Formats: sequence, C-alpha cells, structure tokens
Amino acid sequence: MMKRLLSVLVALACLAGIAQAADISEIRGFDKEQKEEYQYLLLGTYPYKEDGTEAPLKWRILYREGDVVTLMTEDIIDNMQVMFVDNYVDGVKKKRFPKKQEFTETDLYAWVNSEMADTILKNQDFSEAIVLHEGDRFYIMSWAELMNTDYGFPHTKSGNTVEQEGEVAVAAAKYRKGYGTPYAKKKILYPDWKNERNKNWNKLFQFAEYGGSSPYWTTKMRPNTKQTGIVGGNGHLSWGGQGDVQKGVRPGVMVDLSKLQITGGDGSPDKPWVMEMK
Repeated sequence: MMKRLLSVLVALACLAGIAQAADISEIRGFDKEQKEEYQYLLLGTYPYKEDGTEAPLKWRILYREGDVVTLMTEDIIDNMQVMFVDNYVDGVKKKRFPKKQEFTETDLYAWVNSEMADTILKNQDFSEAIVLHEGDRFYIMSWAELMNTDYGFPHTKSGNTVEQEGEVAVAAAKYRKGYGTPYAKKKILYPDWKNERNKNWNKLFQFAEYGGSSPYWTTKMRPNTKQTGIVGGNGHLSWGGQGDVQKGVRPGVMVDLSKLQITGGDGSPDKPWVMEMK
C-alpha cells in the first residue's frame, strides 16, 4: 500500500513539474538567425464566431526585448472603416467626408483605442501588463513596422505573389497576409446599403486567388487624398479608400511578460501559451 502511494505521489510530482516547466523565459519573437517562425499566446477575448460569441484572443509574438513583447493578432478580428461613413454613396464615391492627413485624426484610431480596447479587456483585464505604444494601449501597425525584418516581415512593399506588372514576389510577405475570423467575415457595417451587382460588397473582402486572405488597415496616410495604407491580399502594401467597408482590423499591443504567467499551452499555433496576470 505504501509503495503504491509513493508511486502515485511521484507521478503527481512529475505532472506538477511538467505543468510548471513553461515559464516566460521560453517566450520568443521571430528568430531571424535560426529562421524559426512564430510563437503564439492567448490574452484577452474578442467576438470570434459569426454570431459574435467571444473567444480567447490569439496573438502572434513578433519580437521580444527584455521582458517586453510586441504582439499582433494572428487573425483579422473585425471589419471597420477608417472614416465612419453611413451613407452608401459616400462609401462608394468617398466624396462627402473630410480628408484626414494624420491617422490619429481618424475614426478608426479613436475606435481602436476605445470600443475595441474595452472589448478586448472586458473578460480579462491585462491593462497593468500593457506597455504603451506611442501613448496607446492597442494600435494599428505602420508600414515601417510591417516592413520590419525583426518581426519576420520583408523590407519591401511587395507581396508573396506577383499582383501588378513589374512587381517582384517576396516569399516573406506571406507573414503579412491576414485572414478574417468568422465574425469579421460575417460582419456587415451597414445592412441597409444596397448593391444589386455584388451582394457581398458590404463585407470584408476575401481574395479567392490568395487562399481566402483579406486586406487590413495600416496607419500610412496618402497625402492630400482620402486613402489610407492597407496590407493587400498577397501581403503587399497598398492603398484603400477611407470609407471602404471591405477592409479589416488587425491590432497590435506590447506587454510586459514579468507581470504575466503561463498557465497552459506550448506556444505553438495549435496550442498557444495561455497567459494570466500574476
């Protein structure tokens, strides 16, 4: 009986050791030298299913410096405009809303830092672990960040397939490509808008030729126009009208790992690290 009890205790101790084996020292960003791809973690929640049911939010770990990691959602998690336009003609012709030269002046900037941020933190408030990015908790990536080789992205604007004449395909651009969640792909910003030629015009656009990828916004503003930078379907950097209803949102955040702990997962795409506040 005693021998059996000891065996059970040893087994439990081994299991406990396995459960505690993962710590924040194992978390890394993209490894350029070893050409290792990304690790992932779960933090916060956001609508995921078509009906808006929420799920843990999956982040790609782009970079680590000390205990601070730079994260970007693995998926395009929402569908939104840069300038909120609730009129079909405005959305198509983009003529009746003001030109904005700074991204911080746009509706999207305000929305990311209010409604989206509040939704992400609603069920798991990890605010104390957030390191502000230019004063903001959550943010949209710039072209410079999306061409940062430390993040695994190529240093050019090209995509991973040729889309325009003269363009050179860059394999690493696949890391910029984005795919919408069921919620983001289902969402319709203005259900009353009518388009007889294309019934799906008012939804997040999906490129069949690129495996179902979708465009998403960046912070790049095109001077003296009503256009803002996007990541296109093949991962190239391009432009979209600020009233467009077919572009997605893929936010970033920086967090201090010393204020978090791993409670599960292994960092892989299928089993991301499960993170909790200490």
